[in-house]
Amino acid sequence: MLHSIEADEMEKKKKKKKEREKMTEDKWRRKQLAKARKKGGLSNAVYTQPRLQSYLKTDFIFGYVGNYHRTIERDRIVERQLRQAGLTDRQIAIWLTSTSARHMMDGVYKGMKKQVFGRLIKQYTKLAKRDLRRWGELNRGR
Repeated sequence: MLHSIEADEMEKKKKKKKEREKMTEDKWRRKQLAKARKKGGLSNAVYTQPRLQSYLKTDFIFGYVGNYHRTIERDRIVERQLRQAGLTDRQIAIWLTSTSARHMMDGVYKGMKKQVFGRLIKQYTKLAKRDLRRWGELNRGR
């Protein structure tokens, strides 16, 4: 009878260990999914900027990066427009975390056409340069 109790205990321990491993795997998958959502359509060059990564580790993510109307396509349009304005990866990453970038998304809605979104972004590109100049980031290097 003692042997049976030990076997039952061992079986329970194995089952708990499997449950823990599964929970860990699920948690890992959730983290990977959250990370992919944060990256969206931003290039690795912008996404891996230290200032942006530091910002993403905070509990409250605002700016363009925290907006729920982001899509992979919109991310690419925004980044392309900012690059065409002459901004560096670092400057783009900094501006995307700003209140100005969040306000850019205030007028965006789910079914907005690509062309309309592109015009909106062009207007805000000028504001991005102004903001970066005001923050002393426009003339800094990469």
